[in-house]
Amino acid sequence: MHMKNIKTPGEVIGTEEEFVAKEGTYSDKGVIYSAALGEYVEDRKQVGVKAKGFRDAREGDVLMGRVEQIFDQFALVDLEGGEGIIKPPSYASLHVSSINSEYVESIRNEIRIGDIVKVKVSEIKRSGSVSVTMKEPPLGIVKAFCSKCRKALPKDLVCSNCGSKERRKLAR
Repeated sequence: MHMKNIKTPGEVIGTEEEFVAKEGTYSDKGVIYSAALGEYVEDRKQVGVKAKGFRDAREGDVLMGRVEQIFDQFALVDLEGGEGIIKPPSYASLHVSSINSEYVESIRNEIRIGDIVKVKVSEIKRSGSVSVTMKEPPLGIVKAFCSKCRKALPKDLVCSNCGSKERRKLAR
């Protein structure tokens, strides 16, 4: 199953002008939304969402998240589902030593609050606490925001709005 076929609740999947809404959807003011987490189904101008069950996150799972808080030695990441239908824990800890394979002088040089990150679950403790890493090359920041004006940054990390040049550990 490809991620592009997975729809989340509230996601727009079409309009009533284009399609007839079927199972797993709802309509509001002519727009058809997904009512479930599941696979997008389109058949003869009819659209629906076939609900899928979650599986618990496991070590090695790749998830997406948003950096919520940054401390001296770690960041708190609010996790979302990732590759496959994964129910992540709510928050995870990203330690400064798990950000980059090279030495990181300051965690704030590599990530900022609000950045969207692609991380891998490195440890789930019995207490339920979760640690993640973004050391591996495909992992890192997928969307960065300017620390001065909060506009989305392009790949070169130079803000087109205020000219600020940022530094981040970007995903490939």
